[in-house]
Amino acid sequence: ERGGPDGLFWQDDGQDGMEVSIGGSGYRATINSYQYGDAMAIARIAARAGRQDIAAAYRAKAAALKRLVEEKLWDPAAQFFKVLPRGSATLADVRELHGYTPWYFNLPDPAKSVAWKQLMDPKGFYAPFGPTTAEQRHPRFTIAYQGHECQWNGPSWPLSTAVTLAAMANLLNNYSQDAVTRDDYWTTFQCYLRSHRFRQLPPEPPGLTRSYDTTVARHTWWAENRLGKTEWVQYEFPEPVRVDAAEVFWYDDPHGIDPPAAWRLLARDGAEWREVAAKAPYGVAIDRWNRVEFEPLAAAALRLEARGAPGKSAGILEWRVLAGGANVAPGATPSASYSDVYAARLSALNDGDARAERIETRQPWIDENLNPYTGDWIARTLLRLRGQKPEERGKDYNHSSFCDLVITGLAGLRPRADDLLEVNPLLPESACDHFCLDGVPYHGRSITILYDRTGERYGRGRGLQVLADGRRVAGSPSLQRVTARLP
Repeated sequence: ERGGPDGLFWQDDGQDGMEVSIGGSGYRATINSYQYGDAMAIARIAARAGRQDIAAAYRAKAAALKRLVEEKLWDPAAQFFKVLPRGSATLADVRELHGYTPWYFNLPDPAKSVAWKQLMDPKGFYAPFGPTTAEQRHPRFTIAYQGHECQWNGPSWPLSTAVTLAAMANLLNNYSQDAVTRDDYWTTFQCYLRSHRFRQLPPEPPGLTRSYDTTVARHTWWAENRLGKTEWVQYEFPEPVRVDAAEVFWYDDPHGIDPPAAWRLLARDGAEWREVAAKAPYGVAIDRWNRVEFEPLAAAALRLEARGAPGKSAGILEWRVLAGGANVAPGATPSASYSDVYAARLSALNDGDARAERIETRQPWIDENLNPYTGDWIARTLLRLRGQKPEERGKDYNHSSFCDLVITGLAGLRPRADDLLEVNPLLPESACDHFCLDGVPYHGRSITILYDRTGERYGRGRGLQVLADGRRVAGSPSLQRVTARLP
């Protein structure tokens, strides 16, 4: 159902697991590479089962997809695989990290390897906690702590990094090219390693400047049957506080929400609500804070009561309550007479001056997406700033394939269908003096891969040693490709 008339497949970027991407929806290298890989796998399985007719049919499907991907999705000027929007003859104007997906299945011809020059370019995808999901030189590249928490227009995603590293391992193993090296692989892997730690590093929130700003969380009372009515929001404090001022930044939009016709404050100390005697009129200006001061008073709760303009509703971007200049609203519990079911968020009333604690630890951690420059887990931090549930939604997000990358990439055990054992470690010799990967089940044997620069660590001799069921079957004085027939 997602096949185009020429045989390419299309997918929405959100359904592709890559929401808010710059390239958007259409014929993507991802879905077409997956289909190519499936077709090749079916062909190989069928051949092993003796069904050469099925094998031939699926090899033909794979060959057709390969041709279409290389002809339709390759941008010869940008030298990269891109998204082709449906109904368009022009590729999207952005390089995105998922353009490396074809190498995950060894799809492209060698000449396309030039695309990998973008991986280590700081204007391309390279970042200390990257790679980024879109090239950084693009004007729509964004690292945002607002809007949708799962954005693929810049943040680093371990899922995409893992796919890229697996594709890069294929490139280094199966292609003759000079775009990237083993050192580049190790540098990218180290970015990936640095990412697997707990970091909560929220940015300083920008100050409010515009009342019509849909990127800022807000609380509104909008409903067709409530227009022009008097509504309220209130703060309940954990214990009575002595307050002397309040500041409100009104929300305003062209769709039925204006600042109120009038408003006032009421304080509760005990069971009774009493109007607060303000020292000056209650302001309703847009694009600025409206401040009201009053004589200090003790309040267990403070209510803001607003009368909507005729035929309009009202809304608030932020409401501060001040005690000697300090904002005490973040410690209060907000409630309202009514909240717009579509866009209102009570937590928006007092979130602007709240700060999530900045924490950085060595605790192993995997979550959703990363700030590629700081390592902060963006979705987690953004949800906490919003007070949005559930708690720890992304913790232990199962999208990393960490072990596979260590086994097949760094240590270099290359999976094969036959009984030829192939090992090609991509770890540069300068990276460490020794390592050992032990007890890997493979073709009914237990494989050990070890490297010992001096021969003193493991007592098995210098260099690379490969063992099957404890017996040495291959080795080399240096880290390089070795092969052996399994016993």
